[in-house]
Amino acid sequence: MATVTMAIQQNRNAGIFTTPSWHVPEGLTGTISLATNILLSDLQDVRNSLSYLMFVSDDNVTWREYAGFSWEGGNYLDKFGQITKGPNCVVNLAEIVGKYVRVQLTIGRRMAIGLDLDY
Repeated sequence: MATVTMAIQQNRNAGIFTTPSWHVPEGLTGTISLATNILLSDLQDVRNSLSYLMFVSDDNVTWREYAGFSWEGGNYLDKFGQITKGPNCVVNLAEIVGKYVRVQLTIGRRMAIGLDLDY
């Protein structure tokens, strides 16, 4: 598995943040996970929120929405009772290989957040 850091984890003010684009290399198969890295205290804070849109482009100029979700802070537990990591989105690589991707985060209030692509 490889990881591309789209945005390092750092304090970001409320508002819209767009990552740089990344070209999805030819020959990749399977899925790609776009994983947020949110400081634990920010994950648990019910006042925090995030909307996430992934955009895809053939030419790195014209973009179209591809995937997205919304998230609100709080204690989300996995099946073992552990606090889960930040929200993520998994997409099929077959649909985006050879294209450019970027992510737009709409942050509800200041929090420490980053974004990684895992494939």
